[in-house]
Amino acid sequence: MATGFQERRVLVEIPAPQPKITAHIRRSYFEALNYRMGSSPYKNKSLATEERGLSGLKICEKCAVKSCIKKQKLNQKKELQLMAFSREQLVNLVSSLMLLEEERSPPASRPDLKLLKENLQLKKTHVYRSIPYSRLGSNRDAHCYRKAYPHLVAFKKTCLEGGRLLLQSEMWEAAVEYGLAAWRFT
Repeated sequence: MATGFQERRVLVEIPAPQPKITAHIRRSYFEALNYRMGSSPYKNKSLATEERGLSGLKICEKCAVKSCIKKQKLNQKKELQLMAFSREQLVNLVSSLMLLEEERSPPASRPDLKLLKENLQLKKTHVYRSIPYSRLGSNRDAHCYRKAYPHLVAFKKTCLEGGRLLLQSEMWEAAVEYGLAAWRFT
């Protein structure tokens, strides 16, 4: 038996052709989108005459279309003005924003790292005290490690918590100083 296939017809929307671009000029994606909206710097003469040929419309619709086109042109000019900062203007803008941010937030007093360092020193002494010393055995075997392991974990936890606390409070200089001190203890 032969199966009969029926042809399906598919409706495809064909987009309107875009105007030809002059040689060596590329359009950005934004400009291509604006072309569909009706405002593009690369319009050819036939499209410009179509825009002017609004004689069949009412007077109020002409005004609405013209005002819409003017608004689009103003928006484009504003966007270009925002992107037209020089390097010096950008540097001045960023520095003024940084000064404003510094004025808003009160100057952070430098934290006292003495307590954190003392806590690290205490944990370090606990590690060394937990290691059994005897003349008969080695102090580097598994038995000694098992005795010192909980104190090593507590030391590690104390180091990480102190650094994390300083980083969360955004005290960068104190965090670096604490890191160097913890490194010395380690």
